[in-house]
Amino acid sequence: MIAILSTLAYSAQGPITLQLTNDSSIRDLSLRISRTATLDGRCAITNGGMSHSDRTLQLQAINCSPDTATQLWALVQQATAVCLAARDESFQGYLSSYRERGANVQLTFLVERKLSA
Repeated sequence: MIAILSTLAYSAQGPITLQLTNDSSIRDLSLRISRTATLDGRCAITNGGMSHSDRTLQLQAINCSPDTATQLWALVQQATAVCLAARDESFQGYLSSYRERGANVQLTFLVERKLSA
């Protein structure tokens, strides 16, 4: 799977294209559901639906060139909002962690909002 990261403002380096493994969690989702025990021994369940802003995406990039790894490292350190396009979805959010293992890079992307329908 291919993913593209770009800054919201102009960047002379342009967008970063990544090859992701199948272990990347682009389609993970959890609902805002709570369960409370009631006095009669049952429970009350409240379903608050879902929000894309609750999502945390784990990106496992493989075969990153040294230049790409350096660009990603700089992007995480800037702590600026970025856009992520992967599969048929695009998001705005922040990179919250970076782990480099040889030519592989693990990134955590916190979704602020979904950009695509």
